[in-house]
Amino acid sequence: MRRRTTAVTALLTAMLALAGCGESGGETAKTKPSPTPTVDKRETFLTAARSAGIQSWIDKPPSDEELAALPGQWCAGLEQGHSVNWLFGEGGLYPYGSDWGTPKDAAYELLVMGVRVYCPKHQGQVKKELREMGEY
Repeated sequence: MRRRTTAVTALLTAMLALAGCGESGGETAKTKPSPTPTVDKRETFLTAARSAGIQSWIDKPPSDEELAALPGQWCAGLEQGHSVNWLFGEGGLYPYGSDWGTPKDAAYELLVMGVRVYCPKHQGQVKKELREMGEY
């Protein structure tokens, strides 16, 4: 999972850099900063999720709408103080649908991707919980 997470992290970093989120390093105080383009969180997450190569999605993948709905709900749960176990248990936010599913290790990977893009302030908490569970 670490290798796949590292690859996804590299992909997300590259996408953010292409979106103009890097520093030029040579700007002076007299230079007017250019407007920062808005990064489309939905597309960034969907691209990373689709690039993760989740085997269970080969025959029956989730729709973009199903996938894109998850990170906002995960972040809302984390914002309310809930744990990863709560999100995927009582919270009912495990990534699966009526005709598609996600293995646990891939579900945790998706959670990390979604949190990284949608609510990065919770990344540390999520990674810590996953490490404590032996999943990261």
